[in-house]
Amino acid sequence: MSLKISRLRTALLQDIRVHTRYGFWYAAIVVALLWIGLLQAVPEGLEAYWLPFGIFVDLAPIGFFFVAGQQMFEKSERTVFGLVSTPLRFWEYLLAKLASLTLMAVAVTLVVTAVIWLGAPTLMVNWGILTLATVLTSVVVLLLGFCVATPYASISRFLIPSQLVLIPLFLPLLEFFAFTDSALIRLIPAHSMLVLLKAGFASLSPAQVAFHSGYLLLWSVGLSLLAQRLFNRYVVQG
Repeated sequence: MSLKISRLRTALLQDIRVHTRYGFWYAAIVVALLWIGLLQAVPEGLEAYWLPFGIFVDLAPIGFFFVAGQQMFEKSERTVFGLVSTPLRFWEYLLAKLASLTLMAVAVTLVVTAVIWLGAPTLMVNWGILTLATVLTSVVVLLLGFCVATPYASISRFLIPSQLVLIPLFLPLLEFFAFTDSALIRLIPAHSMLVLLKAGFASLSPAQVAFHSGYLLLWSVGLSLLAQRLFNRYVVQG
């Protein structure tokens, strides 16, 4: 067990260093500053409406292209192929990526929210639910990005398939803006993401929090298993 923890810790620290070296953290800071500027221009009293939107479309899923980009860097440098012959297990490799990029998503989300909250005395924030919603949103989106990127060796080939995933993922925004009320859209995991993110700024029953959290956890488990199958097929066997 201690060896597993040691391998995971090493992989996590290595990923954080890699993200800094490739400029991921600097890009995240720029995104956070842009959203702070945009949200400060929101009329007073509407922060609780627009904050979940900003977190959903940009802050929580900030790692979608980062996790894909890291995979491309690892393939081009052939470091990912070397991992196959090391003691590092796939689940440790994947968990390190999820943890490091989710840490980034939570950091930018909480910083942006805190800045807006300090300037909006009427804004109520449930920091626990907001953090939970950000973590679950980030993990599902990262797994989607990992799965879509795994078969490809370059960002250019990844871009079109990524849009085929992102466009359906964002369909629940139609319900968010009251353009439609479809039961089918509620099956998309982004619906639960939005519900939980909005609950960070409004009341939601514990039963609903548990239901939507559980739904996103199920998606996380399913996508993790898919990620392993794709990794084995395109990296290990390839």
